[in-house]
Amino acid sequence: MRTLARLGTLFACCLWGAIAGWAVALAAAEPEPPPGPTLLAYGAVTLFCGGYLLGSWIRGRTPSVLALRAAAVTAVAALAAKALVPGLAAWVAILIAAAVFGILCGLVRTHERR
Repeated sequence: MRTLARLGTLFACCLWGAIAGWAVALAAAEPEPPPGPTLLAYGAVTLFCGGYLLGSWIRGRTPSVLALRAAAVTAVAALAAKALVPGLAAWVAILIAAAVFGILCGLVRTHERR
């Protein structure tokens, strides 16, 4: 059960990073108001996750360093993808998060008690 919780946190951080990177790319591409619905939705999710991280930090239960690095790597990947191919649809951010999560699951060794 502990491994499942760690993987869930890792995926959530990958998703948060992808959405944050996508929101930054959208804001950079369309700086004039009013913002579109995708930017508003992705911005809201990013702010929620940032607030959750702050609340967890205050409570003393922050995500692991690996999870935070995963969020950062995924944010950079999503930002780069959107910057390089501006016509990508919004759902591609979720695919980027899944791809980074898959790579990390392949790299991270989980220890199970026997």
